Parts: sequence; C-alpha cells; structure tokens
Amino acid sequence: MTEFDILGAFSYIWRSKNRTDLVLYLADTIKMPSEIAKHMNIRINQVSAILKDLKNENIVVCLNESEKKGRLYELTPKGKETYKYILKNMEQN
Repeated sequence: MTEFDILGAFSYIWRSKNRTDLVLYLADTIKMPSEIAKHMNIRINQVSAILKDLKNENIVVCLNESEKKGRLYELTPKGKETYKYILKNMEQN
C-alpha cells in the first residue's frame, strides 16, 4: 500500500460527510450496521450502501461475512491509515 493509495482513499472518503463520519466512528472499534445507523442518525439501508462502497475500496472489512444478521465491520489497515489523514486534515481546518 503506497501513499498514493492512501491519498486516493482519503479523497474518496472526504467527499462524503457520511463516509467520513462512518470511518471516524469505526476508528478503533468493531461495529454492526445497526449501531452505526443509530450513532449517525441515518437509515440502515444508507449505512449498508456506504459499507458496501467502503468495502469495495478496501477501507472496511466484514469480519463475519457468512452471517445474515449481526455482521461486524472494522477498518482495514488501509482504512486505519486513511483515518490518520482525515484526523490530520480536520486539525488543519
């Protein structure tokens, strides 16, 4: 994973408030979509769509993919590095 990859992921996440909020919420924890939806005050189908997009970008990973309910998500190493860029950018603004 190169710095170019991290900057691309940062750009992708930063363009959406919901993607940014979700990555910030998952920073050091594992959460279910229902917990994320409640925290972000958005519908679960919106959370599912965001998680799907972030998963496709290798920013989050589902830890128990075979489960239909109670899926658990966390940031990938790429997601954790991108999280650091988000924090740095927030401090500068």
